[in-house]
Amino acid sequence: MRAPIGLMGATLVLWGFAIGFPVAGAILGMALEALRLVPAAPSLANTARLALVVRACIFLAVGSLVLAIATGRFPHALYSWLRWLPLCFLPLAAASLLAGGTVPLAAFVAALRPAQAGAAAERRVDATFAFAAVTLVAAGAGGRIEQWFYFAAAAIVSWALVAGMPRRRLAAGVGLLVLGAAIGYGVHRGLWILQGEIEDLDPELLQGFFKADPDPFRERTRIGDLGRIKLNDRIVMRVFIEGPRPASVLLRENAFDRYQGGEWQASKRAFHAVKGEGERWVLREGDASARLAVRRTLPGGQGMLALPAGAHVVSSLPAQSVEALPTGAVRVKGTPRYVTMQVTFDEHAEGGSDAADLALPQALLAALDRVIAEEGLRKDSAGATVAAVERFFADKFSYSLNLSGADGGGSRTIADFLLRDHKGHCEYFATATVLLLRRAGVPARYAVGFSAQEYSPLEKAFLVRNRHAHAWSSALVDGRWTAIDTTPSRWALEEEEAARGLFGPFLDRFSFEFDRLLQWWLGSTPGEVARAITFAIGLVLIPLALMLLRRKWHRRAAARPKAALGRTARAWQAIEAQAARRGHGRARDETALSWARRIAAGNPGESWRAELLDLARRYYSARFDPAAADPEIDAFVRAAARWKMAP
Repeated sequence: MRAPIGLMGATLVLWGFAIGFPVAGAILGMALEALRLVPAAPSLANTARLALVVRACIFLAVGSLVLAIATGRFPHALYSWLRWLPLCFLPLAAASLLAGGTVPLAAFVAALRPAQAGAAAERRVDATFAFAAVTLVAAGAGGRIEQWFYFAAAAIVSWALVAGMPRRRLAAGVGLLVLGAAIGYGVHRGLWILQGEIEDLDPELLQGFFKADPDPFRERTRIGDLGRIKLNDRIVMRVFIEGPRPASVLLRENAFDRYQGGEWQASKRAFHAVKGEGERWVLREGDASARLAVRRTLPGGQGMLALPAGAHVVSSLPAQSVEALPTGAVRVKGTPRYVTMQVTFDEHAEGGSDAADLALPQALLAALDRVIAEEGLRKDSAGATVAAVERFFADKFSYSLNLSGADGGGSRTIADFLLRDHKGHCEYFATATVLLLRRAGVPARYAVGFSAQEYSPLEKAFLVRNRHAHAWSSALVDGRWTAIDTTPSRWALEEEEAARGLFGPFLDRFSFEFDRLLQWWLGSTPGEVARAITFAIGLVLIPLALMLLRRKWHRRAAARPKAALGRTARAWQAIEAQAARRGHGRARDETALSWARRIAAGNPGESWRAELLDLARRYYSARFDPAAADPEIDAFVRAAARWKMAP
């Protein structure tokens, strides 16, 4: 069954309208349909060559899917990939048309299972239908889908099916198509509604199980086995320190002051606008001595910024708006996907507290009082109390991500952590520290963000991975908020041992090179990019051209002796033909040289006979001597052309 002429063009035009690029769709559609007018190239129908095209298309499709998932958010990354999928299969569609409209099925089998290619060697298929189906699916994922899309797609599918129907079954076939289109429209409407509901639930239902955008007002403290969600080795940002390099840097995304039912919340929910001066945003007035740079992505152009405590100014940050909470959380909107921002900060610049920083849940008071009394944690000053709490956790607790309830099952609480097994991950330590400090009279807050502690000499920067997501506490000591991290220091090493894969170093190197390329791309002018691309293409094409020229030269060199052999043989054949016409033909079992000798001996006084013998010797040399040069061959051909028999 052959696809009707125009099917590819129609599907590409529909695809262009659906994704918002109608001109591109129309141009591609006309270009592919124009290929039908080009004479078929039998060389393109070669199974091996078409198998390479199929493999290249599959590689493009799979590679673009991996890239979309790695750089986008689910399910939008999947939609984006589907939207541009036809471009991955354009080479196969073009090759199919140039090969005459059909391609051997063996090409697809050879691309996927080479050992079984011979079984399908005789069968040919029209790839137009497959390409049209892929294009329609891609159009259905477009961002400008309206109600007309279903009817347009149904018309194209019906056209493709009706074109291949026998005339005697045309009426029945059309009737079934109308019935199927009506049923399909109902399914289409249901899926339309379901897709909208799924997309509405996306941030809450789906992203919460992965790395969701941080909520500035609450933090579920994954108390329990869900701590393993941190075991992800992907690099999420790079931190460059100016001046002496510390052992680690805490980058805070948010701080919370109210604890209820295993969840930290922010009691102050009113963001205030941060004053902006171009790409410079002033969070706090005054001078700051410390400085660092953060390079990261902001999918969707918005999110919470991971900043050191006491951040003063954020610069080199193109954004529509920057907002901040009193607890220190900073939210940004309208940024590019890739940003490299400069931050000045003073870790001891933050101060001030209120009653919320001492609030405690009633259900935990008994457990907190018991620990404080048994361990003697309440001291005369805030600094001494903090030191006592730090010693308590350092001496008696261990780090673990594999946790369960107190009785081996069920839920596990902060009371279980403090009074029974004394093990947990950072969220347990941070929560328990805040609650103990508050009960001892020290204002404290729960902070979340990242701990930058893996320094890369290659990149001269701290690499911050997903698994470096961290929780700690802040305490008000001598009027200033101070970071208190009671989680055992081995937590990052233990998570690295659990998360680090065999290919981790290779992936890190690839990430580094990709980051370098990205920074060059973002910092280059269009002219510089064009010159670099031209240079890169030249690096590929020039060696390829040299290889082709070398191959062509070798072919000519191999063909040169054959061509010379042809001229030599034709010249000698002309001599024999002239002699045969005069009654001196060569016998069937006689060699050329013995024939010339016989002729020369017949009448030695005739010069043409001696010249014939000399030409025979030169003929043997020109034809059979590998060392014979072109001038020698040319001289023989000229001499043979001048030779004449006497009348």
